[in-house]
Amino acid sequence: MTGTYVINEARLGPDQAAALYRALLEWAGRHGDRFVLRLDPSAYDDPDQLKGLTGLGTSRPARVEGIPDDAVGRALSAIGRAFGASDELVQVEGLLGPGVLSELLRDPPPRARGGEISPAEDVLVMKGDRTLYGSYDYGARQLLELEDAELEEVRRELERAGLEPDSIVVVPTTREKP
Repeated sequence: MTGTYVINEARLGPDQAAALYRALLEWAGRHGDRFVLRLDPSAYDDPDQLKGLTGLGTSRPARVEGIPDDAVGRALSAIGRAFGASDELVQVEGLLGPGVLSELLRDPPPRARGGEISPAEDVLVMKGDRTLYGSYDYGARQLLELEDAELEEVRRELERAGLEPDSIVVVPTTREKP
């Protein structure tokens, strides 16, 4: 059975959260087949860091989900820009390989807003159509979509690495009443 899990970082310090990001990303990199990144070019001072990430795969402009492409959407984007957000996200897609993981284990850009763990605003590691691992808002939120055997494997690997396996908690599902 496949379940959705979230990382409960309430008990983790910044170093532990970063170590957990690295461990989960490395595990997912060994089990996934492709990746999707979302990057905010305005967050990077070093053009080489941005170039390193966009060079990992095929790049294209990314639409921000939930913001319509109309007058209301343009107004929402303008409000976001006033608070430092960019509506010019870049999406990078490609196949996983050793160079991908090494780029995704680098430091976040100077203007990263959120978790300040990941060098990309969003990182998705895919296995077929399933998002095996997702890191959002520069690592502030991490989600996993795992089969039971994968969950046990990840927890064992975290424990071997000296990390807290109970940091992975199931996302509760809501059921409609009959």
